[in-house]
Amino acid sequence: MKVFYFFSVMGGYFSKLSAELQQTYGVTNFSGMLYGKDQRTDTQKTGFPWQKIWVFTEYFTAHSSTGGANLAYLAECERRYGPPNLNLLIAGDRFACGFSGEKSLKLLEASFRMCEKALEAHQPDVIVSESVSCMLSYALYLVARRRGIPFMAIVPSRIPGGVAIVRNPYDRFEAVEAEFVRLKQTEMTASERGSAEEFLTRFGQSKMKPDYMRPEYQLRISSRQDLFALVDMFRRYRQDPDNYLTTHPVTALRNRLVRNARYWLSNRKLFESPVAGEKFVLFPLHFQPEASTLIRAPFYLDQLSLIENIAKSIPIDHKLYVKEHSVSVGKRPASYYQRIKSIGNVRLISPYVESHDLIRQASAVLSITGTLGWEAVLYEVPVITFGDAFYNAFDLVYRARDVRLLPDLISEAITHFRPDRELLLKFIAAMFLGTYEGFRPSTDSYVLTDENIRRVARALVAELNLERAGAAKTLAHAEGFA
Repeated sequence: MKVFYFFSVMGGYFSKLSAELQQTYGVTNFSGMLYGKDQRTDTQKTGFPWQKIWVFTEYFTAHSSTGGANLAYLAECERRYGPPNLNLLIAGDRFACGFSGEKSLKLLEASFRMCEKALEAHQPDVIVSESVSCMLSYALYLVARRRGIPFMAIVPSRIPGGVAIVRNPYDRFEAVEAEFVRLKQTEMTASERGSAEEFLTRFGQSKMKPDYMRPEYQLRISSRQDLFALVDMFRRYRQDPDNYLTTHPVTALRNRLVRNARYWLSNRKLFESPVAGEKFVLFPLHFQPEASTLIRAPFYLDQLSLIENIAKSIPIDHKLYVKEHSVSVGKRPASYYQRIKSIGNVRLISPYVESHDLIRQASAVLSITGTLGWEAVLYEVPVITFGDAFYNAFDLVYRARDVRLLPDLISEAITHFRPDRELLLKFIAAMFLGTYEGFRPSTDSYVLTDENIRRVARALVAELNLERAGAAKTLAHAEGFA
C-alpha cells in the first residue's frame, strides 16, 4: 500500500497518522507534496521516514521558464482532466486569483506538471488530503481522477467530533447521500432513530457549535498568539520567500494593524440588534477568501451583489437580516458594511447575536454554502442555498439556480415550506452512518491526540477496505460524538 499526501500545512497531523497506519496496519510507503521549504522543514522535524516530499516552490523555481506559460499544454490539461475548466482552479486559489494573468497561468502549469511527475514516480494506491482548497490540491485531485487513483479528503462532518471521508472537491458526503437514499426506502432501526432524536434534542438544547468554531478559533486582538504567529511568519518568509502562500512580514504587520483598527470601529458603530416582532429572512456573511465559496460557489463570490439581489426579492413585509461572521470582524472595510446598510430593507446584525436564536425566528435562511444553513435544516426552517453545500442532499432544501427566479423561490420557501420530521431524522441517521469519529486535519492540540489519530486511521482503513468496513462506523451515542 502506497499512500501519497497533500500535506497543506498539516505535516504534524499526517505524520502522526502515518505512524499509526504503519504501526497498526502495516502500511510502509508514504510520500507527499506541499508548497514551501518551511513546511517541509516542519514536516521533517516529526522524524517520520518519508519516501519523498515534493516541494512546489523548488519545482517551480527549477522548471519554470523565463517566458510565458505554455497555453497549448494547459489547453491539453483542460481537455484531459476537465471538468471543471482550468480558470476555475485559478479562481479557487485565494492567492493566485489575485495575481497577474501570466503569473497565475505559470503557477497552474507548474502545478499540473509536478502532479503528473509525482504520481508517475510513486504510483500511489491512494491520495489523502484535507479538503480541496487551492490550485495545487485541485490539480492533484484532477490528475488522480484521470489515473483512477482514489482521492480521499478528511473533512469535518458538521457533527461535533465527527469526520467524513469524501472523494470529491466540493465536500459532498457521498456515503451520507447513499445511506439517505437507502433510509428513504425503508424504516430506521430503533438504534438509528434513537441516535437521531437524541442528537436533534441535544443540538437545540445546547445551541451546538461546530468544532472549528470552538472558543480558540475566535479572533484574538493583540494577544500572545498574534505575536507568536507574526514571529513565525517572519521565520517562514525568510526561509522560503518564493512560497506564494507566504505574506511579506511588513504586509502582514500592516494588515494586522488595519484589522485591529477596523475591529474597534466596526464593533462600536456599524452593527445592529434584531427588532422584536419584525419579520425577516436571514443571510449570513461568509468568511472570505475560503474554499467554501472559492471552490464550492465560485459564481457567488460577490456577496454585496448577492445581498442586493436578495433584498430586491423578499416580501414587502420582511426585512433582510445580514449577520456578520464572528471571525471576519476587522477583515472587511467600513465601506463594505456601509454599502449593506445603505439598502433600505436590510439590517446589518451584530456577529455576537446568537445565531441559533436568529434562525428560529427567521421566516427563511439563505446561505451560499455555510454551516448556518445546516443549522437551519436542523431547526426545520426553510433554507435556500446558492452553492454546493453538503446539506443540499436533504430533499427540503431549496436550490437557487437562477437569480431572476429568486423572488418566487423566496415566496415559495416562506409560504409553502412544510417540515418533515421523519425525513429529517433519516437524514441525521444517514449523517452518522456515513461518517466517522474523529477531528479533521488541523494543528490544534486536541486534534493531535493519540486517540483522535487512532480514530481517523480506523476511518481511513475502513474506506480502503483494509479491515471490515463496518468496524469504524459509529452512531450518535458513541464516545467522541459530543
